[in-house]
Amino acid sequence: DANIIFRESMGRGRAYSDFVRDENPIIVGLAISEIAKNWNTDHLTVLLGALTNDDSSNRWGAFVTLQKNAGPRFDRIVDELLADSDLRKRGLAAYAIVEREGEQKFDVLEKMLLDPAELVRFDAVSALVIRGGVKGKKILSKHLRIEKQPRLKALIDQALKSIPK
Repeated sequence: DANIIFRESMGRGRAYSDFVRDENPIIVGLAISEIAKNWNTDHLTVLLGALTNDDSSNRWGAFVTLQKNAGPRFDRIVDELLADSDLRKRGLAAYAIVEREGEQKFDVLEKMLLDPAELVRFDAVSALVIRGGVKGKKILSKHLRIEKQPRLKALIDQALKSIPK
């Protein structure tokens, strides 16, 4: 059982940085949960590493934990994620960008919708659906006409129907 392995390894002093690279996604998730409960700034680097985990739930958990705990450094982290070559990190940035104040956030998200990587476009669409409001809906309506990926196009179409007018 992953819980037993995790607890025993914690008792032997295994570092969080080792846990977030574990092959077992449950162990990675347990480590991220422990980091969230026992936050200190040393965990920042560990969570940044977890943003490349193959399990999307673990990437999201690491991202949310950073968002809640990184404080004023989080904006800089998001800017770095946005410029990262790793598609998973670039995509995650969309969910923080949409939370920012000001209209320039929409410029960034529109640019993300033009990214050649489907994952980045998917995350930009998701962020706009979740928190983009009326302006996000307009951006998605415009983007729907040029999106080439059939699954993403269908997702945008479905999302537009579900966003209140």
